[in-house]
Amino acid sequence: MKTLITELVVKALSKETFEGKITDERQIFVRLMENGLSGLVLPYISDTNRSQSFVTYKTQVLYDYVTTDLKQQKVIELLRKTFQEHQIRFVFLKGTRVKELYEHTYMRGMGDIDVLLLDQELQKAEKCLKELNINLVSRSLAHDLYETNEGVLIELHPRLDHEFNDKYVLFRNTLDYLKPLKGYEYTFDETFELLYLMYHLAKHFESSGVGLRSILDIGLYAKRYEDNIDNNRIETYLIEMKMKRFYQVLLFLNKKLFQIETDLLDAGFMIENDKIEALVDYIFVSGIHGKGSQFNPMAPRLSNSKNSKKRPFRVLLQTVFPSLKHMKEMYPILKKNVWLIPLFYLVRLFDLAVFRHKESAKKVKLLNQGEKERKKIEDIFDTLGLY
Repeated sequence: MKTLITELVVKALSKETFEGKITDERQIFVRLMENGLSGLVLPYISDTNRSQSFVTYKTQVLYDYVTTDLKQQKVIELLRKTFQEHQIRFVFLKGTRVKELYEHTYMRGMGDIDVLLLDQELQKAEKCLKELNINLVSRSLAHDLYETNEGVLIELHPRLDHEFNDKYVLFRNTLDYLKPLKGYEYTFDETFELLYLMYHLAKHFESSGVGLRSILDIGLYAKRYEDNIDNNRIETYLIEMKMKRFYQVLLFLNKKLFQIETDLLDAGFMIENDKIEALVDYIFVSGIHGKGSQFNPMAPRLSNSKNSKKRPFRVLLQTVFPSLKHMKEMYPILKKNVWLIPLFYLVRLFDLAVFRHKESAKKVKLLNQGEKERKKIEDIFDTLGLY
């Protein structure tokens, strides 16, 4: 199945129709969905010799992709117009940018619209969104989450770095890498943006998981902007952040899986066959954000760079009782009334135990099960170069 899906991706990238045999039609939909590839691949699978249920479901999936994309593109333009009018400097991040690398934007699914506010004007932006009837759902140290009446999610980020690993200090100096687009809208130079996409991918490896589409995003970006990427500069940054192997692994995976070759890949870089096989299997089963049906999304948390030597119970305590800095973002009242922190730890504990008890119990169970997978995941992270 994994080999078939990579073949389908190569066909789609070449705009070639796939006429071959699919022995398990149901499973191909499941795996494409888990790896975020349905929108890219399905348009290029021929309906000839397929079951009627396959054709019907394919049509429905593509309709959903197109409909979701149209809603998101409408909101993107609304945000662009609103922030320009209110003189809020901003950058669209991640999915909004990567969508542009695909033949059609609907082909690259996106969970939410990520926007970086360059002057950390969250309160000003919140007022603008409130006037548009876009509601605040939650706050965190990383971002504030909003939702439109049509269910489109928006994340407003006051900063790029979320302090999961001190080695990624580059992303605390956002303003140094900006390029103006129009008015108050900016983007990043391609060297920095490629690094940021990898940094974001590293976060997902360490906190939940990634699917094949996340790997493909890096390859497509590196290929599209190959001539704009400063090799000397990117090498300096990679060495500083101890990310050079991770960078090379991602480019190597794109060459091996999707036939995307770039001169950014060191000519002599190789990974042993058994290690590459284990890595690709892990990514394939993991799925986007670790949502693969056969994957434990809590397991990577035990093996990541911060928790690799900690027992499951300690990791659980950190999840239940986050730092004061995180609590202040979750409960803004604490910013001026820090003495209430013991009360709000109890509030959080009550919320997890009563209102989210099923979700909490599942996470505890998965965390305990993850201990059995720790060695395997540590080997994967070692292959990736995340340690």
